[in-house]
Amino acid sequence: MGKSSQVEAHESHPTAGESARVAELQRRIEELEAPDEDRFGRFGAGDWIACIIASLVVPAIVVLWFAR
Repeated sequence: MGKSSQVEAHESHPTAGESARVAELQRRIEELEAPDEDRFGRFGAGDWIACIIASLVVPAIVVLWFAR
């Protein structure tokens, strides 16, 4: 029972290293959220077709191949 109270006490007072890591992670998250999505290109009909083929048709062909 003493160990859980130590863990709770530790979690309530972050150290300088933990605070620096949290700040760095928040900075990185903000940096990843900042770019405009158009920078990465649009997701069009060809992309949907490629996803459907890769996720449905190819596995079905593989299953049928090994089911012979």
